[in-house]
Amino acid sequence: MAFWRLWGGALLSALATFVLPFLIFLTSRGIGVREAGQVAALYGVGILVAGPVVGTLADVLNRWPTMVGSLLCAALPRSLLRPLSRARCSSWG
Repeated sequence: MAFWRLWGGALLSALATFVLPFLIFLTSRGIGVREAGQVAALYGVGILVAGPVVGTLADVLNRWPTMVGSLLCAALPRSLLRPLSRARCSSWG
């Protein structure tokens, strides 16, 4: 029971530090409130799915390979943000 309370608290803390600044950023870029909410919801789903999966991988593969793999997997989408934002901004006019 204590594990789930800590896990839930960590989830709420991560969402609280992420959601509001990100939603402000998205809406300032011309993205609608509904789409910004969908992005935030997908982020929450990603946390819910990734936590147990990465925890299991850490138990099976050890922590070091799991951390390196997750950092590399996170680097790919983030490296695409700049080209995608340029394409999106140029289509805005």
